[in-house]
Amino acid sequence: MALPILPPNEPPDSRAGRAFLDALRINFIEVDSTVAGQTVDLAKVQGTTLVIKDVGGNALANPITILGTVDATVNPTIGTDYGVLKIFSYKSNSGVLSWQSW
Repeated sequence: MALPILPPNEPPDSRAGRAFLDALRINFIEVDSTVAGQTVDLAKVQGTTLVIKDVGGNALANPITILGTVDATVNPTIGTDYGVLKIFSYKSNSGVLSWQSW
């Protein structure tokens, strides 16, 4: 399958931008850290590549917990204001699905 080419300066929320991201199967998850206790459950998200972003800018005071294991870390957190975690799912030869950061 050929990937669509995103024209220069095309915002990702535009029609062309969304088609490009859908083809890559990237799921952007915006989390508002101005509210304490925010979590993202990897067992319930869609996509093979995730970008989880603190859009509230308060993750230092209200860390965002990622429920699941990423790079052998159980329930990692985003604890930096406006921080981001970029991960992708990986299936080993034995069929075990895991999440890796990039």
